[in-house]
Amino acid sequence: MDTAMDTALDTAMDTLSRRELLLSAAAVATPVFAATPPVIDTHMHVWSLDSARYPFSPPEPGYRKPREDGSVELYLDEMKQHGVDRAVLVQERSSGWNNRYIADCVKRFPKRFVGHGLIDPHDPNNAAVLEREVRRNGLSGMRLSPIYHPPDRFPSDQWLNAPANYALWQKAEELGAVFNVLIGKMLQLEDMVRRYPGEGWWIIWGVRIFCRARRGWRMTTC
Repeated sequence: MDTAMDTALDTAMDTLSRRELLLSAAAVATPVFAATPPVIDTHMHVWSLDSARYPFSPPEPGYRKPREDGSVELYLDEMKQHGVDRAVLVQERSSGWNNRYIADCVKRFPKRFVGHGLIDPHDPNNAAVLEREVRRNGLSGMRLSPIYHPPDRFPSDQWLNAPANYALWQKAEELGAVFNVLIGKMLQLEDMVRRYPGEGWWIIWGVRIFCRARRGWRMTTC
């Protein structure tokens, strides 16, 4: 009887082993699908019509004051409607260098937004301003708009790669700040990014794009 029982147990164990082996093989063969990637809006302007709290102070004269609602609440409704999960909020020029509204939005909805402010390229203390906006106000970087200073109108305006701004780029490199550049001065930009290759990631708007590669920067036409 013991021999018959041993044989039955061996047969059951063999069967179980084969079943487990097949299930294991099937599990390995079944592809593991990653979660659906989030939909991210990489450039969205929002603003408040509350001029008492967020004063109208554009850098350029003649800039028109917004009259329609561009609040973050309105944008959140649109995100929900169109299936957008997260977004990069970019300071609109009507508030100038005052990034308070963008910072407030990021603080209120930290899981939905990161923020890019504006910074005065002619401010001799702009490196300290960048550090304050990143460390204290929670912004991820800044937007620069050299396209508002075209060479035919401002032939001597070389602030993008001027030595006076080296401290700004050094601080950006230290903080890992991201810069969004609406570009019109490609040669200045090329000089600057090659001078500071450790700078974070650059989002370049223009006819050409600098792409951060493993071996440094390369420039492509788009």
